[in-house]
Amino acid sequence: MISTTRRRLFAATIALVVATCRDTTGPASVAGAYTASMFLLIIAPDTIDIIRAGGSITVTLMKDGTSSGQVYVPASANGGTSYTASLDGTFTFSNGVVVFNPTTGSFMHDMPFTVLGVLLYSKTIFSGGTIVVALHPAAA
Repeated sequence: MISTTRRRLFAATIALVVATCRDTTGPASVAGAYTASMFLLIIAPDTIDIIRAGGSITVTLMKDGTSSGQVYVPASANGGTSYTASLDGTFTFSNGVVVFNPTTGSFMHDMPFTVLGVLLYSKTIFSGGTIVVALHPAAA
């Protein structure tokens, strides 16, 4: 009885591991549409919630390594001037990290995103502050 239980447990464990394994390289592994569920600008001692202020990040990652999307920061969260940047371009995915390469300038180019399950997460320190972004799969 114990050996049968152990075999079943072992088989279930292997099945679970195989089912949850995710390729750690290649753009197809993370292809899909994402939207920011967290977008913070931290300039000590203040934290600005860009989403609460009306900002957004939307991006679609294609299997061929191309990307499209936009970053928007409203004037109220950016010293009186709104900020919009395209995320159209390419991206790489290797060893669990997504790096954006937009064709136009954007701070997102300097933010490596770690894949945590279905979430893409980055906390990056820039001169003058820290930007924290969590991208979740967009609702269908």
